[in-house]
Amino acid sequence: MTSSSSSPPPPPVERELESVVVLDAVVARAGVDDAAPGAASADAERPPPSPPIFSAPHGVFLHRASALKVPEEWTSFLAEEFARACDGVAIAWSKDERVRSRAARDAVPGRIDPNCCDPASDASHPFGVLLRRHAAAHPGALHVDVHGRRDPEGDALVDIGRGDVDVGTGALRGASDDERSRAFAERVRRAVSRRLRAFLATTWGGDGDGDGFEVNDDPVLAGARADGMHTMSQRGVELGLVSVQLELSLRLRNALRADGDATRGFAHAVLAAWEECRSGG
Repeated sequence: MTSSSSSPPPPPVERELESVVVLDAVVARAGVDDAAPGAASADAERPPPSPPIFSAPHGVFLHRASALKVPEEWTSFLAEEFARACDGVAIAWSKDERVRSRAARDAVPGRIDPNCCDPASDASHPFGVLLRRHAAAHPGALHVDVHGRRDPEGDALVDIGRGDVDVGTGALRGASDDERSRAFAERVRRAVSRRLRAFLATTWGGDGDGDGFEVNDDPVLAGARADGMHTMSQRGVELGLVSVQLELSLRLRNALRADGDATRGFAHAVLAAWEECRSGG
């Protein structure tokens, strides 16, 4: 096992930023479907909600302590598609970088896992820098960290439980874990889980909890670490975002990436849950 003192330093963050794509859905489609003059809604004076940000940190091989973190298939693609569906922003490793990483089957020396970081090191990796920029521009925005989990079968049932969507709001409890934070985390967890169950049932049949795709609203991986290292969700909450970690099974990722309408519907369900919480529902 290599000690941390002999680990290579992280690559320069300026260079790493070139390996990450930032998709701003509104900017990307500017001029394509602009509203006609005079088409402003009756509540035009109401400030629009901040654009949600979707992150997918596990699109390439990464270093996590002494282990090698392997890529999670389709998470980068889905984060970008979710952002497009919600007029949001996505941060993910670029396609070129993902191709290079898979060809090498190894991580760039010093490239750490953004989902397992020293809280003080966010300025040294691109996901930390970009998350901070979004939080500064859009305080209180929704942040969805997209991950891949194993399909709910075999050993996975023992290790991480049932579920095709693990809804993790552990980061929203914050370091204080006070009554107010716990209540907010619970409200977001219930809203997201309920909306996704309804979406899964409507799209693929079943009730979203036992037949077909399942939602796990009490997951083992809930978006918060207790070892002093921070997840992307914990960092987002520290920066003032409302961060939710979604762990998607491979079978659900495959179903979503093959169906654009379903991908958009999934994203809209998550956004509707946040709007419900935001409006006091």
